[in-house]
Amino acid sequence: MDKYGTVIAPNTIRFERVLPGPIERVWAYLTDSEKRSKWLASGPMDLHMGGAAELTWQHSKLDTVKPDEAPEKYRNPHTMKATITRCEPPHLLGFT
Repeated sequence: MDKYGTVIAPNTIRFERVLPGPIERVWAYLTDSEKRSKWLASGPMDLHMGGAAELTWQHSKLDTVKPDEAPEKYRNPHTMKATITRCEPPHLLGFT
């Protein structure tokens, strides 16, 4: 797996990240919009199987990127709607 992710099927990408701290803190950084916006994307999640999720990427607002360093094509927000496929707090979260 490279640092960005691995294509495991024509329409599926697998991302693995190591997040430090107790499992409850990691779960919060996966499911809480404000915390998730610091490292991936903001947006609400209805945390149950079949629940709605929305991810909005705004690269210029990530903690690790200075606003003027984000490539031009990533400076505007991009939103994706998803469906929760697995939700087993605090161990497993899957969505499409």
